[in-house]
Amino acid sequence: MTVRDTARTAMERHYVEVLEIDLDRCTNTYGVAPCTATGAAGTECYNTFQTCQAKAAYNKGIHTYSFITRGAPIPPGELVRPYLDSSNTSPTVANPGDGLARRASVSVKLVDEPDSDTEQDPYKATRAPAQGTFWTRLIARNRNYGGRAARLRRGFAVTPWDWGTFQTERYIIDSLAGPDKNGVVSMTLKDPITLADQVKVPIPTDGKVAVALPDYERRGYAQSGTLSTIVLDTKASAVDGYYVGMAVRIDDQTAAGEERIISAYVGATREATVSVNWSVAPDSTSLFSIHHLQVSVTAGKGAQYDVYGYPAYVRLGDEIIRITSRSGDTLLWDTSADRAQFNTPLASHNTSETLQACKTFSDTPITDVVIALANEAGISNTYIDTVGLADQETTWYGTDYHITVALSAPDTVSNYLKELAIESSSIIWWSPIDQKLKMMAVVPNAPSTVPLLSEEASIIEGSFDVQRLDDQRLTMTAMAYNLIYPTADRKKPSSFLSAEMFIDADAESANEYGDQRVNVIYSRWFGAANAQAAANLAGRTINARRNAPLGLKFKIDPKDANFDVGALRDVLSNKITDVTGAPVTMRVLITRYDDNGRFVNIEARSTDFGRRWAFIAPDGTPDYPADSSYAHICLDTGLMGDGTEGYLII
Repeated sequence: MTVRDTARTAMERHYVEVLEIDLDRCTNTYGVAPCTATGAAGTECYNTFQTCQAKAAYNKGIHTYSFITRGAPIPPGELVRPYLDSSNTSPTVANPGDGLARRASVSVKLVDEPDSDTEQDPYKATRAPAQGTFWTRLIARNRNYGGRAARLRRGFAVTPWDWGTFQTERYIIDSLAGPDKNGVVSMTLKDPITLADQVKVPIPTDGKVAVALPDYERRGYAQSGTLSTIVLDTKASAVDGYYVGMAVRIDDQTAAGEERIISAYVGATREATVSVNWSVAPDSTSLFSIHHLQVSVTAGKGAQYDVYGYPAYVRLGDEIIRITSRSGDTLLWDTSADRAQFNTPLASHNTSETLQACKTFSDTPITDVVIALANEAGISNTYIDTVGLADQETTWYGTDYHITVALSAPDTVSNYLKELAIESSSIIWWSPIDQKLKMMAVVPNAPSTVPLLSEEASIIEGSFDVQRLDDQRLTMTAMAYNLIYPTADRKKPSSFLSAEMFIDADAESANEYGDQRVNVIYSRWFGAANAQAAANLAGRTINARRNAPLGLKFKIDPKDANFDVGALRDVLSNKITDVTGAPVTMRVLITRYDDNGRFVNIEARSTDFGRRWAFIAPDGTPDYPADSSYAHICLDTGLMGDGTEGYLII
């Protein structure tokens, strides 16, 4: 048993919270290289960027400020201020069907007081005594507190002090206000997925077309050609060198499919010399087209398009172009095939049209897409459950869920994560305790043993409540997918080339529910290669929500709180029975976990599928009915030998 287990199972528990916030602090010493500031003693900065006098030399580090519950013992030898007056948590809520969980937040109240300024001011000895209070000075010197890390440590004070009794939750600082008229500072902490509500992908860009870009410069039938030349039609430009640097492609008839760069052009004869010989010489049947291989953007804007490296993709109108390199404010590509990417239409573009950088994925595992988007929002892999996501990828997703897509208009990362989670029948959430972003497929779980929570042993008497979530029930799911092209209007069904539908006709029949509950999804993520994934989603969604799921609420003692959101538990209560009225054990998904020190508020969701389900049995499993934990083949009546329902094989 750990020291935390010992403390939380004791008859007398002294619950304590410690708030730690990480604010920026320069690692330099004022006036000492590399710091180039030269002020006199008493005029030094406070080693924050806000007060820095030599910003070019500023070197950001971190200083942690710690605050403990008022009245609690102070950990020996540590600088922990007794300023923490109260905290109120709105925890993560990870409900199946929502995709992206509701973000956790914590409202903290802290007191303020005058102090000697020893912790904040590295040069206190050279100045007159500090004025004001701790928080007024801290806020004035650290205005860039937003998004900085914060940790709320919840535990129990024991003698001697032991940090092992504490559990650490990680958040970011969202807002800081006060001190108010009563000297109270209000701080709001949120989980890091909040960053995904603010960051947009792709990054907005505002370069505009400086020189008009046509769909093609010239198109017609050649007059003739040799292995090294092509003679264009008589109406082609009469200006020497006019087409040099452009690509000439044979679209039809002789030499069809070949493309070369024009290295010389004689206007009088319309003869273009190509940089590399044709494999087949063009002739008078050859239909050619000439294409630009670059677009110039407004001065000083070219560097914006380096954001995702090269090759890069940009959107112009409805067309997406693959960019292979950049020269100043000119974006370049290699061949005419780099135009009209992702099935977008080839088009002409006028000056002043805006070029928007695109974020693209090609045959990428869905969990890697989630990780990449979280990284874009500023959540590093350190705070992503990469091992857990890899396990989900192997078990539930695989190649059917590989993503090929071009994101061509800025949208929030949280919208993307929500869509991906819904379209893969998953939940994405932040675990403050594990300090990780997590993802889990909402599917039946393999036969296993999980801990039991019961009213006899762990559920606090009188706290158990069951709700039938009728608004979550579905009888039909339809998914429209395979967009005509990424820039098409996703609000129009006609923009999609494919659809999958799953209907539970029995559930809609008069003898059962007698109604229709329809769920429609329009997917920008799934293409033609994701047909099986789309079918899986439709089927899984209906099987999971054919019958109204049960929502459970109850309280447990901290001594039994050895799990977190996303955990599976078996629950036994006399409020959940079979048709005879006998209590039955139900496996549930923990969707909300709120520890207030005295007890833990739990919300959970039933995990049963609408039909009898099981996984394919491993080799050596006994025949039915000796084994009923794995799937077995039913009779041609659709029933098992004992007359019970046949299995839905997972």
